[in-house]
Amino acid sequence: MSYRLDPALSPAQAIRETACEQAERIVSLLSGSGGDTPHDVLKMRTRCKKIRAALKLGRPFLKEGEYRRRLHGWRDAGRLLAPLRDASAAHDSLIRLAPQIGPTVDGGDLTEVAIALNQTEATMFGGAGARSRIEAFRAVARREADALARMTWRERSSTTEPLLDGLSSSYQRARKAFLVAAGSSETTALHEARKHAKVHLHHLRLMRDVMQGRAAERIERLGALVRLLGDIQDIDVAKAALPGLARADDLGMARTARAAAVIEARLEAVQTRLTAEAKAGAEAAFQLRAKDYRRTLEPALASAEAG
Repeated sequence: MSYRLDPALSPAQAIRETACEQAERIVSLLSGSGGDTPHDVLKMRTRCKKIRAALKLGRPFLKEGEYRRRLHGWRDAGRLLAPLRDASAAHDSLIRLAPQIGPTVDGGDLTEVAIALNQTEATMFGGAGARSRIEAFRAVARREADALARMTWRERSSTTEPLLDGLSSSYQRARKAFLVAAGSSETTALHEARKHAKVHLHHLRLMRDVMQGRAAERIERLGALVRLLGDIQDIDVAKAALPGLARADDLGMARTARAAAVIEARLEAVQTRLTAEAKAGAEAAFQLRAKDYRRTLEPALASAEAG
């Protein structure tokens, strides 16, 4: 089962099954000695976010107190892994954006900086702090997966109205966040908008079969925007790591230190360009007011309910 609702089930059943499947995959990955690689950490954090998005879409089918406990539980679980993901993001973003950064001080400098960041990642994942975080995450994830499986989901008389409410709500939150970001020069505003955009993207992906493929274009456009915003956020992570390498001259690594300083300046230029692209893309993706956007969704969901 992929991350999409089964149209053959009621919305409450479909959301429950999808959320529980994501939780089961996390627990399965953590079985034995798994879950301790950068790739595993990325997958587990992504699944935590997918569970939270499913819970938000399923909020009308849950008791409010139970909904909030599970939402906060999976939030806290994901936060345990955040420092580990940041250690990976600094290296990964440098490699991914290398064509845009261009040559540095001389031919080998970018490679040397990437190696130095990779060593930082290896040190992070090989340390006792990382093991402690993963063990803490393991305990929280198992607890939350058990609680998620025991939750009571209430059926509603309308099968699609609550889903329409959820889609409209996540769209409105993202739109408001992008309006704030449009008037700000700080990337933190874009990072906040990205969080809301990802929730709405998850909701559209969950609903793609229910909406009979009519969300495909929106998913593609919003997915591209979210990836662009991810690059902007990863640049911030890389920029935060580079000053440490810029001091590497003290360790006799003059060329690496020099390259780190140059790369930091070039990342700033790349980020400025990507930020302009992201703001333009967000303006196009969220140009409709929430109530007008809701009207564009109604025909697909009405067709689904009739079917």
